Amino acid sequence: MVYGLMIHSVDSSQTLHFSIFYTPEGNDGHKKTRQQTIMRRILEEHLFQTHSGEQAGLTKSKASSSLDDADWLFRFASDSKSSAQPGLDYTEGILRLQASVLFEEGPALARGGWRVFVYPKLVVWKQVDKVVYTLVCEPLDNPLLASNFLTLFVHELNDHFRKGGGVIEEKAGERQGHDG
Repeated sequence: MVYGLMIHSVDSSQTLHFSIFYTPEGNDGHKKTRQQTIMRRILEEHLFQTHSGEQAGLTKSKASSSLDDADWLFRFASDSKSSAQPGLDYTEGILRLQASVLFEEGPALARGGWRVFVYPKLVVWKQVDKVVYTLVCEPLDNPLLASNFLTLFVHELNDHFRKGGGVIEEKAGERQGHDG
């Protein structure tokens, strides 16, 4: 089950564009801390990947490339062409957040009183250009399915806003034609 969906900036752990958690516990008093913790971890991973990519590029130019590096780079190059226009910044990843107070599940009646369950979370994210799309899942959820969803979600948002811009321009052009 999806625990939450977030859209945020890759430049800072302070710029959040959209966030929704699908449980009452997800929207409690720890919500802002939870959001910033997730964004901070993704930002760290993104910086690691971009820095490693730059180092791999330098190493690759100095030495012969291995098949593993070529496969990894091909996968990202083909994904970035399909999900964005060439030349755009693109990274992705899957993180496991340890069980903590930030990810409590609702109380359950147990022998001797109420218990609160604390589970780890799986965070699947894709960064296209300067925006990160994040899906927070349960630990047993399928990360490939979540990654596929994010790819489709990014495509749909891109198409929606690209078509939306064209419609506004057409309407403005029609008005000018009728007024003049």
